[in-house]
Amino acid sequence: MKKYLKRLVLLLAVTLAGTMASAWDWTSYCENLDGNHWLVKAGVGYGYALGKFKYSYEISPLGKQEFSYKGAVTGFAIPVEGEFLLSKIPLGITLNVRPLFGKTGGWKATSIAVMAGANYHVAPGPDWFDLYAGLEMGMYYTSAKWEVLNYDGKAGGAAFAFGAHIGSNFMFSKHVGLNLQVGYPTYGSASVAFAF
Repeated sequence: MKKYLKRLVLLLAVTLAGTMASAWDWTSYCENLDGNHWLVKAGVGYGYALGKFKYSYEISPLGKQEFSYKGAVTGFAIPVEGEFLLSKIPLGITLNVRPLFGKTGGWKATSIAVMAGANYHVAPGPDWFDLYAGLEMGMYYTSAKWEVLNYDGKAGGAAFAFGAHIGSNFMFSKHVGLNLQVGYPTYGSASVAFAF
């Protein structure tokens, strides 16, 4: 399923780029966002996180054993995004904090990502409709717990994160709207958007 989501996002991003190049105004947000300096979004979603885990345990007479491995978890996400809108220039500077909670293969994990990125906004026509595409990068810290053969274990580790997304803001007033976004590593999210 992840493979198909990546293809869908790529297809939509190419379509967006082609449309921007051919028809749309490159230099403005939708009218209901124009004049605001900040766009803050908070909502729910579903996503993916990677971590490089290190753990150790002791087995007599072998003594202490240490292992490291990479693992991934998919689960429920709470994306919180603050975006600084640079006036008429359709480039937003974004900071995302995305806690994620999930369970995979007998172990459960909690991951917190802090990611910075940029969104390129275009206004296809309606006063209330804002369309954008963006890239982001940052770090995930993931902690995991598991139970195997009556053994309880826990570990944690960090990993580099890179993401891409496309989304829309439906700004039905100057200050409040709805945001829908698809991409990777957060596959999809719905948020309330506040502009001021």
